[in-house]
Amino acid sequence: MNRPDLLFSGGTKIQPDIKGNIRNRGVLKEPFHFTDWVFCYSTSDADADDAVALLKKSASAYGVQFKEPGWIAIDRNANVNDWKKQLKTDIEKNGAPQIVVVYLQPFE
Repeated sequence: MNRPDLLFSGGTKIQPDIKGNIRNRGVLKEPFHFTDWVFCYSTSDADADDAVALLKKSASAYGVQFKEPGWIAIDRNANVNDWKKQLKTDIEKNGAPQIVVVYLQPFE
């Protein structure tokens, strides 16, 4: 996958490094607005809430906005195929989201 060019409101064009990191702060010229997205998690509800709050706060530095996600609690004892099936069922029921974020414990 090619790395995207990010255009900031001041006209600066940045391309993320190979790991996806960028060394620039500022609002994007055309920031994204995620209004229909899903957050899948295998942690506690409180940890998932904290992760989404951090994501929203970090993204806002670039002008990116996240509305409240659709939540899918993943059974940490299930395998990856079960997780995929759970996500597929949600998509069939609610339609395809703009983005899916999967938040797992380090050992999973």
